[in-house]
Amino acid sequence: MFVHVRDDISSLNVERLLWKEVSGAMVEASPDAPDLWLAHYARLYLAAQAMTLRRLVRAKTGEASFCKLLEQVEHAADLVAHSGMQEPVTEAKKARALLNDLSRPVIDWATATIAHRNMDPPHSPTWTRLDEAIDGVSALYVEWTRFVTGMEHDLDVVLPPNWPVAFARPLYRLTPEGWRRGAPAV
Repeated sequence: MFVHVRDDISSLNVERLLWKEVSGAMVEASPDAPDLWLAHYARLYLAAQAMTLRRLVRAKTGEASFCKLLEQVEHAADLVAHSGMQEPVTEAKKARALLNDLSRPVIDWATATIAHRNMDPPHSPTWTRLDEAIDGVSALYVEWTRFVTGMEHDLDVVLPPNWPVAFARPLYRLTPEGWRRGAPAV
């Protein structure tokens, strides 16, 4: 279960970095371009991040989640005995409540608009609110990883230096007939 939670937390942070890099570069390179693709991708990014947060905090029975790891601490406080934590059961309950508080607006939106189709869905979360949820869940993960394993877990995202090479060639070219897919011949 721990591996799945770690992977989801890492994914939240990697996806956020890629989203900010690519969307920022697009706006910088073509500030006057129509934002149709960027708006579409923003919706996909928000949906993916919201569902990952939802899975981490409100997974169903039998599924891995951060909250389920904290529940395990509540039932087996000896998991964190080496940490020096005085009240592990109380602290785990507080952490679960904080996870829910941090991510509630994002998760409620995901539940109402992605997992289900409510007729009167809540407003989508702001970028700031999404970042706060990701930052808060990530910080709690680092803290509880230290409590449970005694080790520090670094969530700093390091991408290969050549990752933007995928964007080095244009996907479309302007011809006399209009936009065509494929880079111009060299």
